[in-house]
Amino acid sequence: MTVKVPLKETALNAERIARIGREVHSACPEFDIDSFVKSVTADLPRLELSARIARTSEGLHAHLPVTGPDALDILLRSLPPTPEAAGVTNDFGLHIYSPHSD
Repeated sequence: MTVKVPLKETALNAERIARIGREVHSACPEFDIDSFVKSVTADLPRLELSARIARTSEGLHAHLPVTGPDALDILLRSLPPTPEAAGVTNDFGLHIYSPHSD
C-alpha cells in the first residue's frame, strides 16, 4: 500500500525552507540562514500549506537586512534560473517559492 504524503509536506517542508535560506544567503551573505530556518520551522508540522507559506514569507521579511526594492532584488536574485535548476519534478514543486510573492 502506498502511503499518501500531504501536499503541505512535499511542497514546503523543513528541507525546502532550508533550501530557501541557502538560496537567499547566496544572494545576500548578511542573511542569517540558521535564525531564519529556526523561526520558520518552529511548529511547522501543525501548519497547513497556506500557513507554511505565510510563515516562510514572514521569516524572509524578518531576516532580510533590507526592505522594499532592495529586498525584492535579493529575492529575485535568489531564485533558480529554471524549474529544472530548482529540482521541480511536478506542477506543485514551485510552491517552494510561493513565500517570495506572499
